[in-house]
Amino acid sequence: MAAVVLGGVWASKLLFQRLLWDVVRSPISFFERMPIGKLLNRFSKETDTVDVDIPDKLRSLLMYAFGLLEVSLVVAVTTPLAIVAILPLFLLYAGFQSLYVVSSCQLRRLESASYSSVCSHMAETFQGSTVVRAFRTQGPFVAQNNARVDESQRISFPRLVADRWLVANVEFLGNGLVFMAAMCAVLSKAHLSTSLVGFSVSAALQVTQTLQWVVRNWTDLENSIVSVEQMQDYAWTPKESLEAAHVFSAAPLASWWADRVPGLWAKILT
Repeated sequence: MAAVVLGGVWASKLLFQRLLWDVVRSPISFFERMPIGKLLNRFSKETDTVDVDIPDKLRSLLMYAFGLLEVSLVVAVTTPLAIVAILPLFLLYAGFQSLYVVSSCQLRRLESASYSSVCSHMAETFQGSTVVRAFRTQGPFVAQNNARVDESQRISFPRLVADRWLVANVEFLGNGLVFMAAMCAVLSKAHLSTSLVGFSVSAALQVTQTLQWVVRNWTDLENSIVSVEQMQDYAWTPKESLEAAHVFSAAPLASWWADRVPGLWAKILT
């Protein structure tokens, strides 16, 4: 787990440095056409997701994945007949997860775009607050901000619905695994002791919550990777040439003075 934390810190630092370098090297035309809310979103919410959410979700995913593997091995070793039922359930689980991840990532991108619109309107309102107060138009700007917030929340609602859909299907898969473990234990009662049957069923009862957290952390990790994609958006935008950064460096400035004021330059050198 320490490797996950240290790796997350190193990756977050590298992504932030690249984002800052890409934005700083952008020409003036980039800042003229780019809404300030997008830049604020990249340097605040998206950076916070990369700093905090991704290492935490990865740590939780590894922990619950090993827990799910432990439960599956217990059920399979205790009642080998349950393997025939466990494999189709895991295939259904993979299908539900892939369908949810595709939809959830797209909803996450829409939510990020709507949040950038809210940040942009808020920043522009603060910058022009003097003009807003001078024309006494505080009410319309507050109404516009409320409308943008409502639109952002409206886009967030389908993601919550998708979360509920995933939880319902995962509950169904977990209960199916418990049922199959119990049925296999009953069919194998001739050569199984009561303690092994109870151990197998009690371990299978834990799979519902464990499977739910595995899927949730996996999908949250997939959604958080969108923040990494957003932070790398500006890597392909036009940049100022590196030579332009050295126009006012010490060497050209010294050469300019040496050409125009040779006597003064000679005195300085001596």
